[in-house]
Amino acid sequence: MLPALHGGVTATLLDVAMGLCGTWVAQPEQRRVATTLSMSVNFSAPAPVGSRIRAVAVCLYHAGAAVSTG
Repeated sequence: MLPALHGGVTATLLDVAMGLCGTWVAQPEQRRVATTLSMSVNFSAPAPVGSRIRAVAVCLYHAGAAVSTG
């Protein structure tokens, strides 16, 4: 088996990206805190060692609530 990025590291990267997306405001002193209550990640393939990894989160706002998707 070839070395690959651990799934827990990938999940943490996704969690941070979505959390920052959901709490982002223009003024840093107004930023809120977010807690992940539940997260499910389905992996389609391993990330080989040396590959570049990037997480992009998009926030969808609906009736005053924010939902982050990775």
